[in-house]
Amino acid sequence: MKDSNDFVAALREDAFRDDPYFRALVAEVPSTADGSGGEAQLIGYAMYYFCYSPFVRRAVYLQSFYVKPPYRGRGIGSSLMKEVAKIGVENSCNKMKWTCQGWDDVAIKFYKKCGGKDITEELDCHLFNMDREELIDFAKS
Repeated sequence: MKDSNDFVAALREDAFRDDPYFRALVAEVPSTADGSGGEAQLIGYAMYYFCYSPFVRRAVYLQSFYVKPPYRGRGIGSSLMKEVAKIGVENSCNKMKWTCQGWDDVAIKFYKKCGGKDITEELDCHLFNMDREELIDFAKS
């Protein structure tokens, strides 16, 4: 993305279409201490989408999850995770999946506190991807 305006435009395009690529929950606080006015401030979000596996069937995938540091430890992250889990249950999902950077000890501890299981070693699997250019090259081959 060239700049943040392009990034925001792409998010809007992908989220607000007839068949959105993802869904999102947001956490906001009033812009003023007394809540009397102004635009609310975004302090956290959870982006998710539904996926499918023949072994698990329906699943919800938590793609991106963030709470601004000054607001951590207040239950905001737990509330966002719990809402995604509830949405999964309401949509007959059998699993919620997500990934986390191996160096992010704070996130790993948080996910385990929420009841998440680190299945990295158990599955002994590798995560692969192709960037856009590689995807195009492979599709043409």
